[in-house]
Amino acid sequence: PTPIARAFNLHRDNREVRSVIYKLDKSTIQFKPYQEIATVNASDWEAFTIDCNHYLLVSNSSRNQKETMTVVYQYRGLEQFVPIHTIKMQGTTLWEHFSKANEQFLTCASSVKGGSKVIQIIT
Repeated sequence: PTPIARAFNLHRDNREVRSVIYKLDKSTIQFKPYQEIATVNASDWEAFTIDCNHYLLVSNSSRNQKETMTVVYQYRGLEQFVPIHTIKMQGTTLWEHFSKANEQFLTCASSVKGGSKVIQIIT
C-alpha cells in the first residue's frame, strides 16, 4: 500500500512549504498524516511502482515557470520516502509514468517549446 500525497501552494510565490503525504489507516478508514516533504510550488505529483519498489515524483516550480526542479523519492519502509534523484527541466507542468515491453519511462509535458521529454528509467 503506497501512501498518497497532495499539497499545492496555490499562492505561487516561490515559498517553500511542507507538503504532507497521507496514508490510509485501515482501522478507521481515514487518511492520516504520514510524512512531510519540503516543496516549492509543487505543480505535479506522480506515484509509480517498479519491481515492487514505490516511487514518488514531485515537480517543484518557480513563479516564472522557466525552470523546475523535480525530485524523485523512493519509499524505504522505516526511512519513509527518501530523495534519490533530481531532474532539472524547463516549464514542466505534468509528469506521467508508463511502461512498454518491460521498460519503464517518465514523460513530462512542458509549457516551453521543445521542453517536453520522454526519459527512460534505468534501475
